[in-house]
Amino acid sequence: MASLLSTPTKILRIIFAPLSHGDLAAVCLMHRDLQSPAEPFLYAHIQWTWSDSQHPPIAQFLRSIVQKPELATYIHDVVLNGDNFNKGVDDPGNEIPKIPVTELVVNELVELVARINVPYAEEWIQKLRARSMDAFTTLFISQLHNLKRLFLDKNYNRETRLRGMMLRSHSARSPQIAISVLSHILKTCLQILPALTTIFAGKGKLEKHKTPSLSSTYHQSNG
Repeated sequence: MASLLSTPTKILRIIFAPLSHGDLAAVCLMHRDLQSPAEPFLYAHIQWTWSDSQHPPIAQFLRSIVQKPELATYIHDVVLNGDNFNKGVDDPGNEIPKIPVTELVVNELVELVARINVPYAEEWIQKLRARSMDAFTTLFISQLHNLKRLFLDKNYNRETRLRGMMLRSHSARSPQIAISVLSHILKTCLQILPALTTIFAGKGKLEKHKTPSLSSTYHQSNG
């Protein structure tokens, strides 16, 4: 341990780069001084599944971002899996499952939304308190400024209203932000057509701006 702690950071990064997610998590728990060189690799790729038996730790991770904002800068690749629920949420009268999260965590995330300062913050906060996945994924994506690839499976796209509002607000603030959001989010998740409608404001424009392929994922090109 002593020899590892005395190893230069550049060398530690070379050592940590090929490690598995589990090994990287173990390294971060070994010693505080090892967290800094290991965390960029630990958080570079996020992969969660949302199903009847699995709940993604999205709320807990957002709380970690609130407490340590630099964690969000390490994330480049996000894969959110889950293509069906066994309880028939598509049937009339059945609701989409809610996120199991304590009121304490929700209150911390409400404060984060308030700091973002958007006109739909009140609705966003209401959806957070209602444990809506759309509210949590929208908040998660809003924090990922270095995102290069995003995939959201069917379960995450059953509700997209807030996500669409976020994209529209970015478009209104600055064309440069709009281009960034479209290139890093919309093209990486062409499944979310409901969100696209909020940007292009009408089916007619969507038909005019047809995408060449409705691929589920998009890898950012090098130029």
